[in-house]
Amino acid sequence: MPRFTKSQGLTPSEQYLARLCEKSFLSLWSYPNLYYNKNKFCPELCDLLVVFGEHVIIFSDKSCQFKPTNFDDVDELLINWKRWYKKSIIESVNDLYGAERWIRTNPHRIFIDNKCQQLLPIQLPSSDKMKVHRVAIALNIKQPCIDFFGNGSGSLPIRNCSFDDALNTPFTIGVFNQPDKIVHVFDDVTLDLVLKELDTVPDFVAYLNKKELLITQGKFGTATGEEDLLAHYLKNMNEQEEHDFCVPDHINYAAFFEGIWTGYVGNPQYKAKKQADEISYLWDALIESFNKNVIGGTLEYGNDESIHNHEIGLRALASENRFERRGLSRSFRDALQKSEGRDRFSRVSISPHSSKAYLFLFLQNKYGKTHDEYRRVRSNMLQIYCQIIKNQNRHLKEIVGIATEPYSNAQGRSEDLVHYSCDFEVTPEFEKETVEIQEKIDALKESRFRYINYHDQEYPEVALPKRERGGLNRKARRKIKALTKTE
Repeated sequence: MPRFTKSQGLTPSEQYLARLCEKSFLSLWSYPNLYYNKNKFCPELCDLLVVFGEHVIIFSDKSCQFKPTNFDDVDELLINWKRWYKKSIIESVNDLYGAERWIRTNPHRIFIDNKCQQLLPIQLPSSDKMKVHRVAIALNIKQPCIDFFGNGSGSLPIRNCSFDDALNTPFTIGVFNQPDKIVHVFDDVTLDLVLKELDTVPDFVAYLNKKELLITQGKFGTATGEEDLLAHYLKNMNEQEEHDFCVPDHINYAAFFEGIWTGYVGNPQYKAKKQADEISYLWDALIESFNKNVIGGTLEYGNDESIHNHEIGLRALASENRFERRGLSRSFRDALQKSEGRDRFSRVSISPHSSKAYLFLFLQNKYGKTHDEYRRVRSNMLQIYCQIIKNQNRHLKEIVGIATEPYSNAQGRSEDLVHYSCDFEVTPEFEKETVEIQEKIDALKESRFRYINYHDQEYPEVALPKRERGGLNRKARRKIKALTKTE
């Protein structure tokens, strides 16, 4: 029997948001239609909540229709714009602030059902550690936006002003420039675009953080649409090798013009990146296979443990961004293929940029007389291997072990997951015990440590045909460069 049952969204737009967020942020961290109990009533808290470690993302979706309008009639245009803006954006902003206040002050009174009987199954961070991001969804504005401007993608331009000030400027949205007030507004065009382009929690949160910093530093001026802002972010890297807006210190007003997104997605390297990323969804599928069993209560072992205990290890897997998942998926697939014909094979992947390691263990079902005994042996072996890896790599603070059967296994496939927290100093006693165990079981003799450079070739080089290297292409490059220039 499932441990809990989530809502799938009440309205068509909420249902779409729920599907989109579950695909991007995965099922254990995304919760549509939450409620709170207040004075014996159960009002709705928010349309969707993402909880991932210290990060809390609150979504509000109003999605009101824009009344048919004669755009030549200024008074009618302004009236209909204000009506739509107040319902779609101002009300969402107020709901988001209210939801945040409740989440911070009453984290144990949040429910996933409208009768307030099923508590939110995932643990919220304490208020002092909580990092909240607010997202308003404002749909049904694409075609009116195109009709008003006469062209364009249909996304709403963004201006550095308050939400109230933007009320008097048709088809423009504002921002708050205070760290605790910023709300990100996504419309018909940019909701899909942002959540599909930044389809992991780390990628999505990193973008929101950099955008909020750009705003609070006073450097953001205008953008013709969220997509052009996003494209500029994805095209640039800072000194820490992170995507960033990279606005020079002497610039006080950055404008992001139309065409940056079009130029970005039209670049052959972008298409090569998308193709290279396809293997990374193996990592998503691996996480979801664990998530579904945890939620459904269908684990072979561990159904009696709390959701929180399972979530810690699964969050470690999901804390990798899309590019890092690409490298890990390749390493896992390569190790799985090399396990063919072997009783035991393991691979350790350690990023040179972090204190986390991944252990992939493939073990034939020859250890133990029964399947249960085999699973216990495999799980214990994961723990032992993690101990050995820590002894050999003292800088590591956590190790995630994943075990399954070798490449071709006629008896079916199962998976084990171990999260080994090792943020401690190795003592002589620990080292002695570990070496003795290693010699006894001959562990890691068949392993090969592989260091993955995650930040190498996120955008693979693409060789263009000679006919595309002429003057016309240079003109196109100059045009794109001019369009993407930050002023």
